[in-house]
Amino acid sequence: MRTTCPTSTPRQYIEDRTKYTGEALPPECGAGTSHTARGPPLLADYLPERQAADELLQKLRTLRLWRSQGIGPAWVKVGRRVLYSRSTLLNWVASNEVKPVRSKPAT
Repeated sequence: MRTTCPTSTPRQYIEDRTKYTGEALPPECGAGTSHTARGPPLLADYLPERQAADELLQKLRTLRLWRSQGIGPAWVKVGRRVLYSRSTLLNWVASNEVKPVRSKPAT
């Protein structure tokens, strides 16, 4: 079951409510968004490949190359879209962490 803001024009609803009450609106009534009654959308934690590349400070082409070579973070394909989970990206970055090793002085 999908629900939206009480009016047909959410922007007008936001402006009216803010003007009269001065309070902030709940996130589900912002900018014409809708949500399911059961919770957040299924793919809310996933980023499109371009945004994932930006988060990793890499070019989109690099991310695609890693994917074709079987390296890089895990991904999921939904239809034609390639998506990356935020938690998978964080885990992948953490797994690539390198701890410096100090060499022992020669005796």
